[in-house]
Parts: sequence; structure tokens; C-alpha cells
Amino acid sequence: MKSLALILAFLPLVVFSLLARFLPHGYLGIAGLVRDGLTNREIGTRLFVSPRTVQTHVSHILQKTGLRSRVEIARFAGA
Repeated sequence: MKSLALILAFLPLVVFSLLARFLPHGYLGIAGLVRDGLTNREIGTRLFVSPRTVQTHVSHILQKTGLRSRVEIARFAGA
């Protein structure tokens, strides 16, 4: 089975709906903030959580989607 990241690379128009299936609602919000270029500290300030908590959430997003970096999160969350 191909990784989710490879499939998403070929289906950019349906990325957000696919991410929505794999991620809890709160993670979609964090993915959107990553897309907007915010740092963990800035995201944490907006959400009233620590930067470490944001880092953990970003790690979970990467694990659940098969993406490899914040840049890929931003690219796919912006589709």
C-alpha cells in the first residue's frame, strides 16, 4: 500500500477532506496554523497551551498522515 503522503501528492484537490478523515478536529486547526507559518510558540499562545504540547500535536499529525515535515503539512492543509 502506498503511503498516504504519496497518494495525497497526486490528489491535491481532495487533501483537506482526506486530512479531515484522519485527524481529530483540533488537529485540523493546528494544521491550519502550521499552514499559516506560525511557530509552536505562536500556536501555543493562540490556543493557550505550551509549545511542547503543540510539538506533540504536530508530531501526531505527521504520524497519522505519513507526512514528513511542517512544510508538507502546510502544503496539504492549504490545498
